[in-house]
Amino acid sequence: MKNKEIYDIVYSKNTEYNLPMEDKYHFIDEFIEGKGSILDVGCGQGNNLKRLFNSGCDITGIEISEVCCNRYLSGYPHINIGLSEYADCTIEVYDCLFCFDVLEHISYEDLDIFLNSCKKLSKSVLFGIANHSDIQFDIELHIIQQDSNWWKEKLLQTFSIVDLIYNSSNFYIFEGKTND
Repeated sequence: MKNKEIYDIVYSKNTEYNLPMEDKYHFIDEFIEGKGSILDVGCGQGNNLKRLFNSGCDITGIEISEVCCNRYLSGYPHINIGLSEYADCTIEVYDCLFCFDVLEHISYEDLDIFLNSCKKLSKSVLFGIANHSDIQFDIELHIIQQDSNWWKEKLLQTFSIVDLIYNSSNFYIFEGKTND
């Protein structure tokens, strides 16, 4: 089953999936401060997208699930497309990009393509990565469960500078930049 199909099932059956991470908002707010255009990759139900759009930010969300877009994102600036497809078809470059609770859902085989798509869309990125199991409807959604050292090394293969700015036992936040 493809990611789009999986997340269409999840968002059609579980209205409480991807609840707000209010305790992490300040990391995003500090990261975007003073920047112009913002891309929220894998915006889900739009918790950050809506919050930032309503406060006047120039923000666009990307979400692969059509069910999620139709149910939760109507009236907000979003695109119902996979990130790699979007990166391949747009000339848009954003001042910054954040991606929370998404990377762990990407297969090992597709992770480099995903990260390179992020790099193509912005030279300044913020990643929030969960490190715990997430089983929905008998499907493990968190495909990659690795420690912060593994993630830092993986991100350094794509981005010139990677700083771990938050590290708990089950969630990491990395800021990345590239000089290309």
